[in-house]
Amino acid sequence: VYDFSLSQPTCTKYRLLIDYQNFFMVNSLGESKLVLPNPSEKDKYKTDEQPFQGFIALCLASCDWYCPKYVLTWDQLRKGGHFDLAVNGVKVYGYSSFGGDCSFLKNSGGGHQWPPNNDGKYEIKAKSIEGFYARLSTFIIW
Repeated sequence: VYDFSLSQPTCTKYRLLIDYQNFFMVNSLGESKLVLPNPSEKDKYKTDEQPFQGFIALCLASCDWYCPKYVLTWDQLRKGGHFDLAVNGVKVYGYSSFGGDCSFLKNSGGGHQWPPNNDGKYEIKAKSIEGFYARLSTFIIW
C-alpha cells in the first residue's frame, strides 16, 4: 500500500523523499495471505541448503508523529480481540516485543518456533476486526 500522507511535502519543487514507506495492509474486508519465502527469496537465501529455524518476527509500519485513528497498535494487538493472525493454519497466541516496532510470534505453547509447511514455506493469514486495519511493515524468518 502507498500512503499519500507519507509522501513529499508540496512546498518544494525539488524531490526530497526518494523512498516511501510501504506496508501490507490487513483489514476486515477479507483475509490477507502472504506465503514466505517466495521463489526469489528461496533462491537468494538458499533455504533448501540452510533451512529456517522457524522463528518469525513481525514489524509494524511506524507512523512517525501521526497515526490515523483506526490503525492498530502493538498495545491493541497484545491485548487481543482486534486482529487474527495464523501461520500455516495455526493461530498466533501472542507476541514477544523486541526492537521497538517488532515482535516475535508466539504459538499456543508460549514458544516462538513455527514449523514450515510441506513445501518448506510459511503461509501467513491475517484479518482485523471491522473498523480497524493493521499496517505490517516486515516479516522476518530465522
